[in-house]
Amino acid sequence: MPGPIRSKYVEGLPAFAIHHEDESANFEHDDFSEIIKRADYKSAWHFAERDDLTSSIRAHRSSAIVVGVDFNAPRYSTNVAIDGIHNAHLDAGSGAHLSIPARFPIWGLDHTIGNDRIIFTDYRLIDTGFSDHRAQLVRFRVTHITR
Repeated sequence: MPGPIRSKYVEGLPAFAIHHEDESANFEHDDFSEIIKRADYKSAWHFAERDDLTSSIRAHRSSAIVVGVDFNAPRYSTNVAIDGIHNAHLDAGSGAHLSIPARFPIWGLDHTIGNDRIIFTDYRLIDTGFSDHRAQLVRFRVTHITR
């Protein structure tokens, strides 16, 4: 869920960091039936996550916003598909978007998203060797900022 919003000034302009941590996958299960039993909880959690993140983004909509995180969800999931926000991989990446497990990825659960003040110019996933996820390497430009 979005946590504290930290504000700094970069070249005289406000820059906000929204701490976002998805804990929706943190539950134990012994078999597939347990996952099915928890589906309603997971769905509700993703809706709540999207609503909280959307609220944080709207509160700072005049600023350039980039959020990069392990959403624990595919890119078209409720908590990733936010109105007015675009996806770095769709804009500037190529090929399959697969981020986990790092050694032989089969799911794309990590995403970087931005608002209309961000132009993504490059997006790559790299295996850093110290995480079960591939790291997101993202390049972008900030536009439409007036001083």
